[in-house]
Amino acid sequence: MSIYTTLDEYIREQHESYTLTIEDKDYEYYTTVTALKDGVKVAAISSQLLFDKYMEFDGDLPEDEIDSWFPGDIIVRIEQLNVYDSHRRDGIGTTLVNKLVDVMKKRGYNQFYLNAYPLGAISLTSLVGFYQKCGFRILLHQNHNVLMVKVI
Repeated sequence: MSIYTTLDEYIREQHESYTLTIEDKDYEYYTTVTALKDGVKVAAISSQLLFDKYMEFDGDLPEDEIDSWFPGDIIVRIEQLNVYDSHRRDGIGTTLVNKLVDVMKKRGYNQFYLNAYPLGAISLTSLVGFYQKCGFRILLHQNHNVLMVKVI
C-alpha cells in the first residue's frame, strides 16, 4: 500500500512517448519511478534510503573512506533498474536514473549509491559505462560487480 504525504509524491508527466510515474512507500523510504508506454510498463527504477552508511559498507571500506565518499548521513541506494529489451538504447534508462536523482535531490538527498551487477546479456563494462554517463563514479571493484557513487 502506498502512502502519500503530498500531492507531488504521485506525479504523472509526459517524457517524449513515455509516461513517468513516481510512487513512494513508507513516506519516501522506498521510491519507484516507472516508465509506461501506451499504458504498459516498460522500465522502472527503485531506491531505498539508507540511514547507516557504516553498516552498508561494513568490511568493504574503512570508516574514514566511507566518510570521504559520503559526507552526509543519509544515502539513496538505487536498488534496481529494469528496462525491457525492446526499449533498451532509446534513452529511457538514462531518463529514469536522472528523474530519480532529480526527485530525491528536490527532497534534500544528495548522495547516491548503487551496486552495478549485470543480469542477462549486458556486460559489466557496458553497465558501468552506462552509470558513468549518468554521473556515477566507481567506488570499488568487487568480483562480478562494481560499487558506484554520485554525490551532488
